[in-house]
Amino acid sequence: MLRTDRLFLALACLIAAPLAAEERPNIVFILVDDLGYMDIGANNPDTFYETPNIDRLAATGMRFTDGYAANPVCSPTRYSIMTGRYPTRVGATNFFSGTREERYRPAPLHDRMPLEEVTIAEALREAGYRTFFAGKWHLGPTEEYWPEAQGFEVNKGGHAGGGPFGGKKYFSPYGNPRLEDGPEGEHLPDRLANETVAFIREHRAEPFLAYLSFYSVHTPLLGRPDLVEKYEDKVERLGLADQEEFAGEEQVWPVEKPRRVRILQRHAVYAAMVEAMDRAVGKVLDELEDLGLEERTVVFFMSDNGGLATAEGSPTSNRPLRGGKGWLYEGGIREPMLIRAPGLTRPGSVSRAPVISTDFYPTILELAGLPARPGQHRDGVSLVPLLEGRTRLPHEALFWHYPHYSNQGGFPGGAVRVGPWKLIERYEDGRVHLFHLGNDPAEQRDLAEHEPGRVTTMRARLHEWYRDVGARFLRPREGGPRPWSPAAGARPVARREVIREDLEVEWLADGVWRHISGHELEDFGRVLANGLVVVSGGEAAFVDTPWTDDQTRTLAAWVEERLGARLTTVIPTHSHVDCMGGLAAAHALGARSYAFRKTVAFARRDGLPVPQEAFDGELDIPLGSRVLEVRFMGPGHTLDVVTVWIPDVRLLFGGDLVRSASASSLGFTREADLEGWPASIEALRREYGEAALIVPGHGRPGGTELFTHTLELLAEPR
Repeated sequence: MLRTDRLFLALACLIAAPLAAEERPNIVFILVDDLGYMDIGANNPDTFYETPNIDRLAATGMRFTDGYAANPVCSPTRYSIMTGRYPTRVGATNFFSGTREERYRPAPLHDRMPLEEVTIAEALREAGYRTFFAGKWHLGPTEEYWPEAQGFEVNKGGHAGGGPFGGKKYFSPYGNPRLEDGPEGEHLPDRLANETVAFIREHRAEPFLAYLSFYSVHTPLLGRPDLVEKYEDKVERLGLADQEEFAGEEQVWPVEKPRRVRILQRHAVYAAMVEAMDRAVGKVLDELEDLGLEERTVVFFMSDNGGLATAEGSPTSNRPLRGGKGWLYEGGIREPMLIRAPGLTRPGSVSRAPVISTDFYPTILELAGLPARPGQHRDGVSLVPLLEGRTRLPHEALFWHYPHYSNQGGFPGGAVRVGPWKLIERYEDGRVHLFHLGNDPAEQRDLAEHEPGRVTTMRARLHEWYRDVGARFLRPREGGPRPWSPAAGARPVARREVIREDLEVEWLADGVWRHISGHELEDFGRVLANGLVVVSGGEAAFVDTPWTDDQTRTLAAWVEERLGARLTTVIPTHSHVDCMGGLAAAHALGARSYAFRKTVAFARRDGLPVPQEAFDGELDIPLGSRVLEVRFMGPGHTLDVVTVWIPDVRLLFGGDLVRSASASSLGFTREADLEGWPASIEALRREYGEAALIVPGHGRPGGTELFTHTLELLAEPR
């Protein structure tokens, strides 16, 4: 009933040229919390829940079958909608305040949306829009980060909370610092809809942005008693009470209790919450129609992450999609997504193009006849061509980065989707999975072993994206082992291979193989030396503690046979400097990237290793830097030191930040040379400018060699 030639031409003109404020379309954005892809009738005709109003919106607009949230939990996705940017760019990679530890510590979390971001609300307000927010915000811990500071004139209910946890939760009194209490027992979804309707009615003569961000259907699981009773009766009527509700899912946490995933929709309380939310959506849609605004209002509908299926009551099932909220499987990131642009979208149309929540910002700007802001929404693209009926793919690839343990049991990892192919990378150990979503949307058939070339290509693309957005990864727990990290040198293991009885290697990513046999010292329970084969341009360099000629010849033959490269460089190192040797080899060969990471601390007394306290630092080295010299000292000296200066170095060590713009190296082999350190450093500073001193090994008087090796070394292109 909305599509007429007149309206189509009107909106086509609207997006083709700048508009006066009064000509711009209204924007209503509806965001639901934790609603699963399979929870709405438009996506799942067999859903247990009743969503007639959401289905009405789908019938009058465009439904996206492959619409994604930028993250499997709430705050990062909300950030992506507001900014058009991947939340990884600012380290906002988990729900704000989420710092769960399991085997490892999560990546650092930035728990607020920076005020420097120009939100979609600010962009529209600058263009004359009236702006309104209702419901869940969860984008900053204190009020200076709440909606009023991010472009919204009116805020009804948005604050730091990730759920309705104050007062009587979903019923008044709410205990919400940004929402006045209503009559006793007033229902929160209905109240938020009423506030939205009142704003629309007041500003119907002006262009407006009404952003309705439901707290529903997030926990606590609490529904209207009349609706709960309705669905309890429905469970009995449909004979669902005796059907199996759960199946097994992998357990990521280091506990014995198994993980379960819901496979049957029949949770009466959750169903009541879904219906109450749907009724609230209907109230807003009805108001637009009653006021005659329907044909000049664009309506967006989205969920911030997948349905809650593996923890916290596990109230819904996302089957056939695997997993749910907090998981990088499709059940955690594929969302119900609808857009109705009257006169532009054909009613009931469907797009199967992979799109993501960063795309809303540039889409809204184009629909409003406003210029794009590519410096702001750098990760989003306008979906207007899709809304017009064109079928080209807007993205070459979509990316995800979740370096956290979700409260719902999901594993830390990253993912990339290219066409129908999706690769998932695990951050604990570097394992990968490859799925063809067109043939296997349930992600049950891992094709990684059958498609090694595709895995390599997609993984390289994902790692390039990590570098572009400044991704951070898992960290070790105090005294614990180091996790895998693509940016820290423990390259992902594709497979292990035994060359001969005493030669075993791991095949690492990016043309690097690591020798792993013969280096385990029982005194430490850790590997102190990591032999590396760095391959670039048909040549290979071997870096390790000294090998016999026979071992080296065997390795050279194997490198030529398996890697198609000629072993041209052998760099023997003592264990405490093999990281520097690997860096030198990478530079010598012009390798595109190199990274090494190790922390080892020990002292040698009477020829025996004695464990000492380990420590960590962090070093970020652009691979394009020129290393003039790296000098290695053997273990026969009283004092072993390697000192390296590299251009444009950022060194974080012991709480101090030191910058360097010089390039040199310096080694000391006698205690007496300690006296020459200050003079040598000053001479280098005079010659090269400010210098940073890197000392992987150092000694102290008394003949004791104390090696504190090594800083976390990162050497990757910028």
